[in-house]
Amino acid sequence: MIKAIIVQAGQSLWDISLQELGSYEGVFYIADANKISDITGNLGPGTLLNIDDSKIINQEIVDYYKYKGIRPATSKYVEIINIIPFTIITFGGVIPVYAGEVVLTFNNN
Repeated sequence: MIKAIIVQAGQSLWDISLQELGSYEGVFYIADANKISDITGNLGPGTLLNIDDSKIINQEIVDYYKYKGIRPATSKYVEIINIIPFTIITFGGVIPVYAGEVVLTFNNN
């Protein structure tokens, strides 16, 4: 059965593979099924992935994670919002400056 998984902040394709298929070996299947070419890239929170339950590699691990409510999140998720470029003019020249807010979210499961 195919089910939809919503990626949480800090989750990588590797995390999803372990959580849903019970092994890192499932990374390649998930990447192929969801047309993801960079298996080491970050997935944004809210990304929807389709997972085929028939591809489970280690049911014991899947059951353990589900029972314990474990959602591995080993990636650092960084979101940059409200970036406003401006320039400071000094006697020595022009200095480009960026003002904004950076939000770091670390999930410690």
